Amino acid sequence: MLRQRTTTRWLFAAVGMATAIVGFVAAWPYLTLIAPPAVRDYVYRELTYAIVAKRVTAPDSQSAEGRAKHLATYIHETIFSNLRPGERGDESFLLDNLVSGTGVCYHHALGVVLLGGYAGLDGRTRGMAWQTSPATHVAVEVLIGDKWRYLDPYVGVVFLSRSSGELATVEEVVQGEATSEAIEAMRFFNP
Repeated sequence: MLRQRTTTRWLFAAVGMATAIVGFVAAWPYLTLIAPPAVRDYVYRELTYAIVAKRVTAPDSQSAEGRAKHLATYIHETIFSNLRPGERGDESFLLDNLVSGTGVCYHHALGVVLLGGYAGLDGRTRGMAWQTSPATHVAVEVLIGDKWRYLDPYVGVVFLSRSSGELATVEEVVQGEATSEAIEAMRFFNP
């Protein structure tokens, strides 16, 4: 009899614990509404980035090169450089740039790096300076295989290696071993 009561208590405890976990998971979206604004905004941004990255890369999700090209195209088509000279866009969050549609080369590169992380791509920004001008430019490199491949979503260009036909590295571009190709207008994103 004592063993049956102990088993019954453990069963009730397990059911109670499972109910509490399910209740917490079900209430999570509502709990974020009463969370501090910084937490609520963070959760909203991260979920938005994950959904956008999934939708943008879905047409070619098997190929890392395809995902990178799709992200570069999406960013190129979404963020426009319509800022006046000397004006810098809002650099606080990429989401602000995606919603307003404004930004400079840095925002384009950051967009590919950030959304690429959600699409399973490692990326980094690549800063450049011209020898004859104090102006600088920022593009992006994405790790595909064992090489960092170069994309420029701001200009709307990808570079292809002359030897392999794959996305080129910065070294191949600098040495003239790559051809440039305009990013195609891919009307695949439907919010």
